[in-house]
Amino acid sequence: MLRASGVFAAVGLFVLSRANSIVALTIGANLSVGIAMKILLVVRIALCHALVPKPLMGRLIGAFFMFNDGLYPVAALAFGALAEGAGFPLAWSAAGWICLAGGAAFVFLPQFRYRPSIGHD
Repeated sequence: MLRASGVFAAVGLFVLSRANSIVALTIGANLSVGIAMKILLVVRIALCHALVPKPLMGRLIGAFFMFNDGLYPVAALAFGALAEGAGFPLAWSAAGWICLAGGAAFVFLPQFRYRPSIGHD
């Protein structure tokens, strides 16, 4: 599911980078990226609930949302500066390449595929 939603987000970002004036294409690409991001959020929260002991759950979820929601403005600033300097299509293409690189790292690097045993209380 993680791989599928990552590919879904990357394809949506690439389509969005090439959509200059076609409103329907832009709406569809935004929709696919939004759906992929929500799928990833559900999977990440489910993994947290499955792998983290109950006494640490509140701290972890708090830190998770602080970093997850707190880094959106930083990324928006960086990609806004890239779009201002190099153009909007290049910024969205860069976002798509970053998604694909993250997906490739997850698929091809074994340390990202480590699955600890689930069996805590």
